[in-house]
Amino acid sequence: RAPREEQITTGTLVAMPTLLARSSLPGLARSRPGSAVSCLRHGARHLGSSSARGRGGRGSGRCVRVSASLEAVSLAASTQTFGLIAVLGGEAAYSVLAVPEGTSGRADAKMTGAACGGLLLSYLLIASSSAPLVYAGLTAGVACAGASAALTVKRVRDTESNPDDWPGPRAAPTLVAFACVLLLFTLVESYGAI
Repeated sequence: RAPREEQITTGTLVAMPTLLARSSLPGLARSRPGSAVSCLRHGARHLGSSSARGRGGRGSGRCVRVSASLEAVSLAASTQTFGLIAVLGGEAAYSVLAVPEGTSGRADAKMTGAACGGLLLSYLLIASSSAPLVYAGLTAGVACAGASAALTVKRVRDTESNPDDWPGPRAAPTLVAFACVLLLFTLVESYGAI
């Protein structure tokens, strides 16, 4: 008997099933239909009934397939994209104003401005909550976040380190590069969530 599956749309993103539960290990292949392991193998959540728990928790559970709504993914991705625009633009503006021109690792205002402009376009497309525009915005956001990450990693590598200066001139661009990579992961994961 196959586990019952229902489609439920929620307003939150749900983590992917673990790789272990989806693997073909011998012990997992013999899981009972409707069990928690069986549900994870099919990419669903297990909901056990209270009467099943009273009898040792066996038998009468059901699998519920959970997915996120387009509006929820759009809100999450656009908010995080806007956050990166603020961080990337703010750090670049500080670098341009505080670091003398000609210093290695100084932010390039034109390149950072282009990256922020691309991310702003991505933000507007994602925030539209229209499926084709959201996909276009996610694609533009992935490209711009990847380019921004590469740009800031180059800045980190070009910046000379001073052991007497803590946290040092590499700290801010390193944190921005990390934020770019996190947004890149978020946008890529958003494709599968909708």
